[in-house]
Amino acid sequence: MTLRALLPYLLTLLCAAVLFGSGYHLADSLNDSSARADAAEGQVAELEVALANAEATERVVTKYVDRVVEVQGQTHTVIKEIPVYVTREADARCVVPRGFVWLHDAAAGLSALPESAGDADAPAEGVGLSRVAEVVGGNYGTCRETAEQLRGLQEWVRSQQ
Repeated sequence: MTLRALLPYLLTLLCAAVLFGSGYHLADSLNDSSARADAAEGQVAELEVALANAEATERVVTKYVDRVVEVQGQTHTVIKEIPVYVTREADARCVVPRGFVWLHDAAAGLSALPESAGDADAPAEGVGLSRVAEVVGGNYGTCRETAEQLRGLQEWVRSQQ
């Protein structure tokens, strides 16, 4: 066969190869576009979850801060009233023993107990009943603040699930 006789076959083969290559390239482009669209949808979903989490966090933190401010106000009010409820006369009548102060401070983690109790019944210098009320009231206030913080944290964890 001559080249002229083979030419229609060669052109047909060439056209088929071009069409096949174009189709392959088009399919690859469509797959790539589809993958990019899927990735974009995934990013949108992640951003929606992040936004919902941020909104929940803001709501919980605002509520927690408001509750802590309220507890602090209540604690301040109680401590401010100590002179009304624990008078100077009551301070003078009630001697706070040194042993009580040692135990209280050790329980609060402020200091270690002395090796010997020594004269535990001796008066604690500068510590009257009103000071005990102030420290205990402050400690209870701190405890209530911590409880509110824990409630807020628990609510935040529940909101993230």
